[in-house]
Amino acid sequence: MEKVPISPAIRKSPMEPYGENSPRPRPAQGGKIRALAVTGSQRSSELPDVPSMAEAGYPEVNIGLWSGLFVAAGTPPAVANKLGTEARRALADPGVRDKLKAMAVNPGGGPGEEFRNKIDGDIKVFADVVKAANLKFEE
Repeated sequence: MEKVPISPAIRKSPMEPYGENSPRPRPAQGGKIRALAVTGSQRSSELPDVPSMAEAGYPEVNIGLWSGLFVAAGTPPAVANKLGTEARRALADPGVRDKLKAMAVNPGGGPGEEFRNKIDGDIKVFADVVKAANLKFEE
């Protein structure tokens, strides 16, 4: 299989990238569309028969959605740590986990430094994409 750079292939294709994060039935699960790959590094538990981008031949594509809790600069560490502890406790609750999974959210969470590293890594990846695509933004 010949590898084609992703951007030109998408631009020339009649397909559109599709993403959804909702508790409604997903079109790929209902057979309305055929999913070609998921953008994370691993297969999705919701679409176990759909390969990851790495399996599809594009290991450099690893884009996942995430969300997190932030506190204002200057928040006392004890307060920030308590919020983090309580958030992780909530995410450990089976009822909360089930509700999140029903919305295609993989519950997780770790220490603030781990989250900071994730944010920094994503900033670098997307800054490189912006630079490579020569994108310009107005303020």
